[in-house]
Amino acid sequence: MPSLDRKANRKMEQNIDKNTIRIEPVTVVVAIFALLLLPLLLSGFLFQ
Repeated sequence: MPSLDRKANRKMEQNIDKNTIRIEPVTVVVAIFALLLLPLLLSGFLFQ
């Protein structure tokens, strides 16, 4: 079991060294979709 812990530890250290955040493509699409449509939705309600 300790060998698995070492492998996991080494993998976490590699991830920390890269300083990157993994974002799924679906998350990016939803964020862009929300940023484009929420102002349209709000203005539709406010200016009817």
